[in-house]
Amino acid sequence: MAACLEEKAAELSKKQDYQGAWQAFTQCLQHVSGGEQRSRLLLARSNCALKLKRYEDVLGDCKEILRIFKGKHGKAQSRQITALCGLGKLGEAQRLAVDWCKHDAENAAARRAMERLEVIQRALEESHDGDSLLTMTEDIDEERTPPEGRKEDKQVASPSTGTQPLGGGAAKGTRKRHDSNSLHCVYCKVTCRNKSDLESHCRGEAHQMLIMSDDGRDWKYRPPPRGLNFTQYSICQTFVGGGTCRLAESCCDAHSDDELDEWKERFAYRQMKMQRAKDRHLQGNSYMEQLLEKWLQAANPEHVMTEKIEGVRVQANCDLTVTVATKRCTHQWLFTVASKEKVERIALLNDVHRAHFYIASVCSGAKKAVRNHKVEPVCQEFSNAGPQEPDDGAEYSYRVKVGFKTDIFGTFRQSIVFDLGSEPVLLQRLCVDVVPVSDMGKLQQAKDTVVCASKRWEDGAGVTVIPYCQTTTLTEQDQGILSFYPAPQASKFVVTQAVMEKALTRNNYTTRMHDLLYIEEMAQYSSLARYNVTTTLQVINRYLLMPSTISTAKYAQSGELFARMKLILEISEDTAPGRLLLNNVQHVLLAAYSADSRPKDGKIYEVKVEDKGKSFIYLRFPKHAVTELGLKTDQEFNAEIQFVLNRLPLCEKHHGVDKLPEMGLVFPDLRNMPNIPWTPSKQWSEKLDTRLNAKQKEAIVAMTTAINHKLPPILLVGPFGTGKTYTLAQAIKQIVQQEGSRVLVCTHSNSAADLYIKDHLHAYVTQGCKEAKPLRVYYRQRWVETVNPIVQRYCLVAEKGDSFNLPTKDDILKHKVIVVTLSTSRSLTDLGLDSGTFSHILIDEAAQALECEAIMPLALAGLGTRIVLAGDHMQLCPEVHSEFAKERGFHASLVERLFDLYPDNHPCKIMLCENYRSHSAIIQYTSKVFYSNMLVASGNVEKHDSFYPLSFFCAMGEDVQDQNSTTYYNNSEVPRRYEITLSRVAYECWQRSCNVKADSLSSNMWSESKD
Repeated sequence: MAACLEEKAAELSKKQDYQGAWQAFTQCLQHVSGGEQRSRLLLARSNCALKLKRYEDVLGDCKEILRIFKGKHGKAQSRQITALCGLGKLGEAQRLAVDWCKHDAENAAARRAMERLEVIQRALEESHDGDSLLTMTEDIDEERTPPEGRKEDKQVASPSTGTQPLGGGAAKGTRKRHDSNSLHCVYCKVTCRNKSDLESHCRGEAHQMLIMSDDGRDWKYRPPPRGLNFTQYSICQTFVGGGTCRLAESCCDAHSDDELDEWKERFAYRQMKMQRAKDRHLQGNSYMEQLLEKWLQAANPEHVMTEKIEGVRVQANCDLTVTVATKRCTHQWLFTVASKEKVERIALLNDVHRAHFYIASVCSGAKKAVRNHKVEPVCQEFSNAGPQEPDDGAEYSYRVKVGFKTDIFGTFRQSIVFDLGSEPVLLQRLCVDVVPVSDMGKLQQAKDTVVCASKRWEDGAGVTVIPYCQTTTLTEQDQGILSFYPAPQASKFVVTQAVMEKALTRNNYTTRMHDLLYIEEMAQYSSLARYNVTTTLQVINRYLLMPSTISTAKYAQSGELFARMKLILEISEDTAPGRLLLNNVQHVLLAAYSADSRPKDGKIYEVKVEDKGKSFIYLRFPKHAVTELGLKTDQEFNAEIQFVLNRLPLCEKHHGVDKLPEMGLVFPDLRNMPNIPWTPSKQWSEKLDTRLNAKQKEAIVAMTTAINHKLPPILLVGPFGTGKTYTLAQAIKQIVQQEGSRVLVCTHSNSAADLYIKDHLHAYVTQGCKEAKPLRVYYRQRWVETVNPIVQRYCLVAEKGDSFNLPTKDDILKHKVIVVTLSTSRSLTDLGLDSGTFSHILIDEAAQALECEAIMPLALAGLGTRIVLAGDHMQLCPEVHSEFAKERGFHASLVERLFDLYPDNHPCKIMLCENYRSHSAIIQYTSKVFYSNMLVASGNVEKHDSFYPLSFFCAMGEDVQDQNSTTYYNNSEVPRRYEITLSRVAYECWQRSCNVKADSLSSNMWSESKD
């Protein structure tokens, strides 16, 4: 038995199925009690664990081997040191290597391990004044040439790029100057005259070779193949099996465990050198790369790049967005920039369409003393290094020409930035839409369809908007996002070819999502505009709301006043505009009415919407508006009113699109069918709840598969009552017990997020599973008393106890389970968490959200993060107000799109088919109509004594609204329901008195109709 298992395990290991091999070796060890055979199996299993990066398991196996051999086993000791290094315990690894050398001084492997660790430890302890690790020049043995195609990767610098380090974000209203950088390269021992020369030096081949090489150490084995990371290095099975390899020195795999260990050490050595260079701003990255990285990591993007800077004037000679009907075309923009500060850099930012844009020319100075600056051909970045005096001693002036050229159709976007030596930099967005002549009419027609022509008051457009209060409830990050994604302007909005294309693709994803979001915003504004009105307000200092059972009185305080406003259209939750007004409007803009429709003194006041009824709303005027408008109690006031859309949710979606780290997360590569490692022990593990069905267990096996086993996003789909949330909760319980795991649980609603804690995680914690203790992140202004007491235990409650605090980075790292909604997940992206902080991101209710909302938490995903999307792909789509956007699939959820994209037999497409909530009659109907007869009723729900499970009753009457309510009710339903209830009670009494069996009567007699 043991021999067969060992043979199977060895075969799996040879095929590099290390997970399967580890499990087979584990089963084999159950039949071997001790001796040389057990140590051999332990050593083989530890090798599999090392491949899987399960370093704690490696240490456990090696310790048992050393007990068997009384502390003397070179392989085990070497592997122990490797595992400790993998865990980051370099000090402990060094002490172990020193002890090994003391007890086995003649062992070359022990000496080599100790020497390597001493070098690394010394390097880590060095100060910034010296860098012996990076300047070691000891001769090494002659190295073989790496295999073809695996040469050392070099960073290719763009034309005219630089390495100016970027400072931290500046507070709003201030601009932070860049720190002056040292002009000395400690690696090459070169001192440069200025920053530009230093940047050119750092991009040079000699400098790049030095910081990316592993020179400076005596290495025993041949160099590893380049282009791979240390997790991709492997043992050559041909060499291990036969002792020779026909590829010899050109083989891309290691020929021994020692050589493999050295390859990994050399990779870590190079990574450390490159990180040290990056810390010193000497890595040679381009200015654009640094700027984009800074922008992506910024909590407030407007602190890095913005379209407006106080004291800086920028003008263009034509629209920044143009449409061209010629395939081979060119275009140029001439920017005029005037500033009190010198422009130090001008750069084109975006890589995707870089080949089509270039800086054509740069001139500075007044017309009488124009200075033409030299720019490189196809210039992407201009550095203004030379001295320059402002014109007339007051301002600097520049004229910058940007060119575009293409010979293909498409939508091309670029951003030009003007860096004035401080943050934020000035940003201007360019767009060229090159379309066939035949499509020009379609684009214009589409623009006429989507552009809203309703008049909108905007601050600075001839009016001044006075905010409701000086201290806004928005955070600095919120204000930054709102500024970075300004509201679309009808006169400047252009419908691009990306929107007109038939399908969403990798190439058009970002542009199409942004454009459709802007189109949706205009549609929402148009829906609200129907409520805009010029009307007479009734100014009051108190009012009484009288719903059916409870009366609520409100009194104005601190100089404020209320006003009752009659609506021209009734508000109803049953209409899309009504829902939009109820859910997305907190303020209105108000101006004193004048005959010429021009606001008095050009002032517009922001007024709070206090309460909403069927045909009226109550407004709350701030004290300053009451004073300036001369309002008094019980007077009438003529005003023009515009409803204000809450733009923050839309801007957060824009932000989510830009923050998406990898397009493969939403367009996974499905060319190769993945293999999910499966074993009977995993499928029927004692750790799993016995109530789980086969499909639920299959889903848990997929979700808990080792992270190094790459899988596309896992789809967990199914209708109501099939246990999606329960399955995810069970998976969380397994995941948190894995080393290095951290789970982000996202839901569309707060109630669903709280359900995870109340019904699942709290129970796990009380049962002793401390790793499952969650951190629930709430919107900071949510009233604590409205949150379930159990959930409050896991929240960050403010000191006063009436609101919540947003988490810090330390708060996140202290927990293994973080529970958020999709919208509050943005607060985590602003914390500067490392890529891959979360090993798993589970998104529940994903089918209830637009795709651009569902991807918001994916900004926190790393290369190895396991993504799970759960939801019902057949449920009603998220609400979209723009018919144009609906026609282009904007309303389709990410779950629905990926469900159609994945093949039916894909192992990551798991559908739960067993329903535990409803009677079989209901499930049969749902299964037949929506789910291709795949559903099964497994809940054993008993049939009602009197009524068929799916019955319909007729109730005549009309839907009416209470004056203070936005919902409908039907008075005729009340007696009808009473009649049905009374009939049921009478039937049950008669049945008991006559001793009649239920199955002797037809229950259908009580049903008006049935299916």
